[in-house]
Amino acid sequence: MHNLLDDYAHGNALRENSARLKLLLGLGAILLCVSSTTPIAPLFVAITMSLTVVILAKIPGRIYFQLLLVPLSFALLSAGVVAFMHGGGQTLFSVTLFGFNLSIREEGANLAALLIARTFGGMCSLYFIALTTPMIEIFAVLKSLRIPQSVIELSMMIYRYIFVFLDQAAMIHSAQVMR
Repeated sequence: MHNLLDDYAHGNALRENSARLKLLLGLGAILLCVSSTTPIAPLFVAITMSLTVVILAKIPGRIYFQLLLVPLSFALLSAGVVAFMHGGGQTLFSVTLFGFNLSIREEGANLAALLIARTFGGMCSLYFIALTTPMIEIFAVLKSLRIPQSVIELSMMIYRYIFVFLDQAAMIHSAQVMR
């Protein structure tokens, strides 16, 4: 994953554009998704960011959509739980399971749709930043914004050691398989 994201971040068609502009656009889109009260704005952000990444940045669509599958699966699972656990209004779906009546009501379905839209829009925005801006440029922008040096250095160490631990886990797994 590390090599994949870094390779695309260094070799995409938007590489030469301002890192500050890309961060501002991505973070603004994330804030718009999180603060939206309807699913329309996050879905618009998701579509716009996806088209930007695939068409303008020239990231292969198949790779991009594979990256989105994991967070989308978590969002769908969470939305299912939210749909059954929350809400009032008219019953849209009802099933009896092990003697319990489970139902999806109008308010719960709306909340679940908002959850999926926010998650999808936010992840598309985050992938826009990750696939078009190398981490070294993000750290440089943070430094120019006068973020404390200790925070930036800590972020750099965390970023580096995430992948050290992933490499170690991969080596341990392959050693276990070889036994």
